[in-house]
Amino acid sequence: MLRRIFASFIIILIALALPVSALAQDYYFGVEEETVHVYWNENGTLSLEGDAAEDFTTWDHTTTRLMAGGEFLIADHYPVRAGYRWDSGLQAHAASAGIGYISSVFSLEFGARRIIGEYAATALVFSFAYHVESSGVSSTEY
Repeated sequence: MLRRIFASFIIILIALALPVSALAQDYYFGVEEETVHVYWNENGTLSLEGDAAEDFTTWDHTTTRLMAGGEFLIADHYPVRAGYRWDSGLQAHAASAGIGYISSVFSLEFGARRIIGEYAATALVFSFAYHVESSGVSSTEY
């Protein structure tokens, strides 16, 4: 278990350390986002994700947004999520959390995010999804 934790941590660090832009002849281009997925357990009940995004257009200089989050799936139906975001353009931190219920027919999810800093704001999100194909209402035959 400790080896998996250490390996996951090293993978995230390596991914965040990778360059997000490149010089090719006289042209400059950038990779706007780098995503790393880590599935902690073999059955995928705990997943961690890290993102790094570079913003080349919004501000007068390049800014970075670093994000990390995780989801723990309880009894194959109840996701519990938490996340963190740092935005160097806004100089703001954000924390988020969410819960839900997921089945093969539908899902209900609720999440909240709070931005801390000069541009403080709170977002509450509720989602409902009906999975038509898995409910048997539609035909999958062609």
